[in-house]
Amino acid sequence: MFSDREQHLQPLIFQRLAKLTRLEHLYSGAARKLFQGKYPVPLQFRLESGLDALSSLWRMVSFVTGYSKSLGEDELRWMLVHWKDLNSVSADVDIDDDTKIELQNLFKSRGIKLRR
Repeated sequence: MFSDREQHLQPLIFQRLAKLTRLEHLYSGAARKLFQGKYPVPLQFRLESGLDALSSLWRMVSFVTGYSKSLGEDELRWMLVHWKDLNSVSADVDIDDDTKIELQNLFKSRGIKLRR
């Protein structure tokens, strides 16, 4: 899915984002007009790509990613543990329907909107 260069950049980008400790809203999506038709390197919000570096963003309130299948079950559960103020997640998740329903109910019980 990602080139070697893109795979190599993932943890570096997460390390840079992790320094934004006051960040409350994170939107990551393709913006074709901003990049004159060329897409930026997409972030794969996966633990194996370096997502855990973002545990320093404890003020996170909302998270949106526009990339396809960018989150899995482990990443959603990770968010519940590390981002205590989270109230909204919008992402295309890569999980089966039963697990998705379970996670939607878990997020709802904590007052978090899980969209898509």
